[in-house]
Amino acid sequence: MATLITAERATKLETVPTFKECYALVGCSLLEVVRLNNGSILLVDEEGAWVKDFKVNEIASEMAGTTLVGNAVLLDKKEAKKVLG
Repeated sequence: MATLITAERATKLETVPTFKECYALVGCSLLEVVRLNNGSILLVDEEGAWVKDFKVNEIASEMAGTTLVGNAVLLDKKEAKKVLG
């Protein structure tokens, strides 16, 4: 199930968000797709490291194997296909 991952916690979403809704959930104007080994994806702020006082997202960073900042939306392979078209 789609999950919003913040620096503080991961929260399951009740529905799969649209791509447009992901912008609001992540809180950005440019989304980046980070592909995970299991076919899932994380949608993150492409410009997150440029934001003043950004917070490292430890949960998303561990999943991706690289440092990610700000909010992230986790989508499994099926959800990603639906959201990304």
